[in-house]
Amino acid sequence: MIEIFMFNYKIYIKDTEAFLERNKRYTDLSKIPELVFSSSDYMFKVVANKTTIQAVRQIYGEEAKYDQSFLDFEKKALESTNLLVEKKDVELCDTKLYAYQEKIFTWVKQRKKIALFMDMGTGKTLVTLNFIMYYRPKKILIICPKIAMYVWQSEFKKHIKNNPYQIITLDKGTSSSKAEKVKDLKNENTVIIINYESCWRDHIGKALKDYKADMIICDESHKIKTYGSNVSKYVRQLGKNTEYKAILTGTPVTNTKLDYWGQFAFLDITLFGYLYSAFKNRYFEFHPKFPSKIIKEKNMDELLAKVSENSVTVKLKEVKTDLPAITEEIIYTEMSSAQQKAYDKLRKEQFLKLEKGEILLKNAMNEMQKLQQISSGFIYLENEATYKFFENSKIEALKDLIEGMGEEKVIVFCSFTEELKMIKTALEKEGKATAVIGNGQNELQKFYDGAQICVINLLAGAEGIDLTSAHYAIYFSPTIKMDKFEQSRARIYRNGQTMPCFVYHLINKNTVDTKIYSALKNKIRNKDLFEKGIKMYSEGDEAYKILLSTSEMEKIEEE
Repeated sequence: MIEIFMFNYKIYIKDTEAFLERNKRYTDLSKIPELVFSSSDYMFKVVANKTTIQAVRQIYGEEAKYDQSFLDFEKKALESTNLLVEKKDVELCDTKLYAYQEKIFTWVKQRKKIALFMDMGTGKTLVTLNFIMYYRPKKILIICPKIAMYVWQSEFKKHIKNNPYQIITLDKGTSSSKAEKVKDLKNENTVIIINYESCWRDHIGKALKDYKADMIICDESHKIKTYGSNVSKYVRQLGKNTEYKAILTGTPVTNTKLDYWGQFAFLDITLFGYLYSAFKNRYFEFHPKFPSKIIKEKNMDELLAKVSENSVTVKLKEVKTDLPAITEEIIYTEMSSAQQKAYDKLRKEQFLKLEKGEILLKNAMNEMQKLQQISSGFIYLENEATYKFFENSKIEALKDLIEGMGEEKVIVFCSFTEELKMIKTALEKEGKATAVIGNGQNELQKFYDGAQICVINLLAGAEGIDLTSAHYAIYFSPTIKMDKFEQSRARIYRNGQTMPCFVYHLINKNTVDTKIYSALKNKIRNKDLFEKGIKMYSEGDEAYKILLSTSEMEKIEEE
């Protein structure tokens, strides 16, 4: 009797006859990668994954006796392989898909586990929302970077008019208080949105396991690429028995192709198998003295074929003709508690000055900029004649955005010298080659010569230079000056640009940022009046009006 069973994530085949007689089964078995014969117990053994389990079944069919662990693993492998019958008359998102997105969605509809490796700006969120609406799971968990939490919230609103889901964004509070929110959920049609930094910790980690999501979406899934990280281990365990899963990123590989394992281990453990060590040994050779250093890749055709069969890759340059010439997006962030305390203190002082008539049109701009500087992460201490810097979510958001852009060139515009220094320092710590224009420096040639990022002070570098080698721009802080904004944006969005442009605005909720950005957009809407020389009010007037407002806006009103 031929016996086949699994133990410790390996398949064991007790087929003495095949070994002794070197028959056809032996020949077929020898074609399975990494399969070995153990002479001590006369059994063949190989690491279990989708490929090996299918190969063994093809060789033995119903001739062998299979144990339950093998059958369970085989069932899981088949579930992720079999294409599904398309559903009819399903209400999807209201936003129309582009032609290439329709093709992707056709692929998506045939699967319960999807990997969308789509460049930033190509619409992976919209495709995923259609994935949600197509299957309508009762309980959904979206894990994403902190900056994307508000984006997901607004994307539901933007693309689904009759949204059947209650959206719960776990962006505030302790691990314990977040856990209580999850436990209190009664409505089954729920979407929980949480960031990678929080999801695995203490109380909330347990509450999310107990939530038993029907669908888990890992947005910017390269965040779980590291095999041994706490978040990667947690997310793999969390999704172990989840029916619907998705991984989304434009940069699945940020270091080496080892990055694939952690993401696919969450999505479908049968693809590369349970053992990270087996994955490493199958596809890489390592330095004998430095075991973490890869000296050679091997079997890459096999690895990349598996990735290709189980994912969709979209490069912006391949679909650029389908997209708008320019897209702008607001990325909301929040101040730290120390920032908030300093901001509130300054606001109180300003209200007192306003009552006493000490803030006038001529100094209103200066007072408004003080608030803006705190929002950007620093404050000038006049008594000490020095700057104090805060823990800064804008910097973290900036790093997350740029990480999602892969190796694409990026322009970062800022309004203050200290912002420029702060941004350059933070990006260089991340190993990003960064050029600077402003604060007495002009490193444009460094950017032309290969630096990925160029940080530009709006007052110093918004005019007369060609930056069309980049099609991503990030405004670290909003400006009230329409001419400076339009001149700066025209550095990438101009004649000679061959790619769609994407412009991101980092806006701190409940701060002066929202009012400045709203004032800027109002000017742009009334641009024809300005061009005719009809100036509705001066920048001093605008700043004064902003300071007079007694409450901050959480988000931009026009949205």
